[in-house]
Amino acid sequence: MVLIGANLIYAIEQMEYIFTELRAFIGRFEQLLIDNTKALERAATVEKQLRKEAESNQLLTPKQTRQYLGGVSEDALEYYEKRGLPFYSKGKLGKWYRRGDVDEWLESGKVNRHKKK
Repeated sequence: MVLIGANLIYAIEQMEYIFTELRAFIGRFEQLLIDNTKALERAATVEKQLRKEAESNQLLTPKQTRQYLGGVSEDALEYYEKRGLPFYSKGKLGKWYRRGDVDEWLESGKVNRHKKK
């Protein structure tokens, strides 16, 4: 009977040790999940910034620029260029507009694109 009681006590002590180790493992795992979640959030922020930068550096053709400006005519685009809309040209490659430059130009308010009523 004493042997059975001693074995039972030993088994209980082993189970307590296993549960203690399991709790520690769960704690480390939980911290790992928290750290990885934070790293993913930081990565998502960086990705968003890089996408915005890439979008800003996107080159637009005159047609795409006219569409981006709300479907304006070629004449209107030329008028905007005279009013400071930046563009790039390289020989026979034609004109190109950087999307970020177009956005900055629009924000500057140099030209009111809306008709007066």
